[in-house]
Amino acid sequence: MSKVINVIKIIWKNDRYKSIVIMSLYFIFFVVIVLIAKLSPSTKTDLSNYNTSNISIVNEYDFEVSVKDTIIKGKYDYSYIKFDYNNKTYEYSNELLYPKDFPYVDIIPFMNKNYVFELIKGKNIYSTTKFSDDSQANTYLVDDIEITTYDKQLLKIDVKINDLSYEIIYK
Repeated sequence: MSKVINVIKIIWKNDRYKSIVIMSLYFIFFVVIVLIAKLSPSTKTDLSNYNTSNISIVNEYDFEVSVKDTIIKGKYDYSYIKFDYNNKTYEYSNELLYPKDFPYVDIIPFMNKNYVFELIKGKNIYSTTKFSDDSQANTYLVDDIEITTYDKQLLKIDVKINDLSYEIIYK
């Protein structure tokens, strides 16, 4: 054992051999790190079962939109949207709104579940949030609009347009 220690002392006094030993130790360290990384289990999230192709398209349903402590209830029937806001009934069809004094005009197309589906279809997921009950929320960015879906059937979404957030529940 004392011979090994004497050899190490001699090597350590010579600058050339000292550098070789240090570089060898760095090489071994990085090889071990790479091996650990290669052998560790993958933490990649499998999102293949959460695909927009699983969304069922329906042509008649009720919906609720929550915005600024207000709930807007309405019905979608093919391309016709009818909803109530502040004790007034609004009708929207073929991009025409009657009466025209609705303050949240930006959200009207999102009352159509098919419209939301077409917007996010084929888009990459911007972010994913996984909850403790194994459900997840996927967020998509489409033209500065943030759309968050909470389930595979698009029964609940959050839409953020111009710093105003809307929660839509399709029934």
